[in-house]
Amino acid sequence: MTLTDAARRIDAVERFIWLNARLIDRYRFDCLFRDGDSDRLVAALRPYQNPDGGFGNALEGDFRGPTSQATTADFALRMMDDVGRSDRDIVIPFYDWLMTVTSEDGGVPMVLPTVEGYPRASWWENPTPPGLNPTATLAAYLWRYDIDHPWRDPATAFAWRAFDGIPNRIAAGEWPVQIAYDVRTAVQFLDVVPDRDRAEKTCAEVGEILKDHDVIAFDPTRPGDISLPLDFAPAADSITRSWFTDDVIEANLDVFAAAQDEDGGWQVTWDVWNPSSLAEWRGWFTIERMKILRSYGRI
Repeated sequence: MTLTDAARRIDAVERFIWLNARLIDRYRFDCLFRDGDSDRLVAALRPYQNPDGGFGNALEGDFRGPTSQATTADFALRMMDDVGRSDRDIVIPFYDWLMTVTSEDGGVPMVLPTVEGYPRASWWENPTPPGLNPTATLAAYLWRYDIDHPWRDPATAFAWRAFDGIPNRIAAGEWPVQIAYDVRTAVQFLDVVPDRDRAEKTCAEVGEILKDHDVIAFDPTRPGDISLPLDFAPAADSITRSWFTDDVIEANLDVFAAAQDEDGGWQVTWDVWNPSSLAEWRGWFTIERMKILRSYGRI
């Protein structure tokens, strides 16, 4: 792609974002692609944080309620990580709250009972057991920014056990596609956790399991409920990049780039359950696709 082509792609996305995305995603785009002020992004994020320290208020578009959820907070931390922020007055109260909803073994449920009574997608079922998603991603943020909170080490131990337990989940008949989704959300933990030898070993073992169960689409045109390689390796320096050949990555990049709509954005790749969520998700998802293309030198 030429410099002019890249500029045109970014301009098209910017127009889409201004026409469709939430304020917080407009600021996120501005920070990532237009050298915008990260203070504005952080300021826009603060109203989503509740007095208890958690995050709610439909920041994660599939739960349309105010109550604090760990999964919602994962989105907040990803936004802060996009711009390299770790503001302690946001982060520490959140992890203090997280300790109140964490199980004795250090894990956090994807969905807490406080979703009851509010509109939500069908996959926001209640209750869910503590799991790799979102525990591993929340622990990863603390490791990335070297924040020594008392929640971190028990959660890290839980995440290692959860990775080690994937073969047992397969043997018990759990849907491999669900396990693949959990791994997709957790790979950033393997990118940053200090025990690099264990991270490399775990990465190799999990990659072989997913390949054996055919839940990664090495053929990017293959239909079905599968994940593409770039869903697992969203950055060129991801630890999971080693799962894929250069040809596979390039083929998936071609698919991602070609999927940009005429309106400048990308369509989401999962079921849509209400119009408001679709509009919000498209803004988020479009920026995520742009981050991947930029990481691999396509823009």
